[in-house]
Amino acid sequence: MSLNNKRRRRETMSTEQEQKTVNKIREILKRVCVTDENVEAWLKAPHPDLGMKTPQECIDNGSTDAVLGMLESALMGNPT
Repeated sequence: MSLNNKRRRRETMSTEQEQKTVNKIREILKRVCVTDENVEAWLKAPHPDLGMKTPQECIDNGSTDAVLGMLESALMGNPT
């Protein structure tokens, strides 16, 4: 396998993992926020634990793990 093919495969796997994380974030938010409007409002609200960036900005910039971690902590009773 050539170097370019390896790089593309790694990027594809990274993109797939990123999409799985985004899907998990949305799944959690739908359970917690109930309505699509509440989900969108949460995604667009700046958060101090994200450096006053919105969760959507973090997702768009590839920091999905930070958003997911924050949500999972909150679900376990450890809100940040």
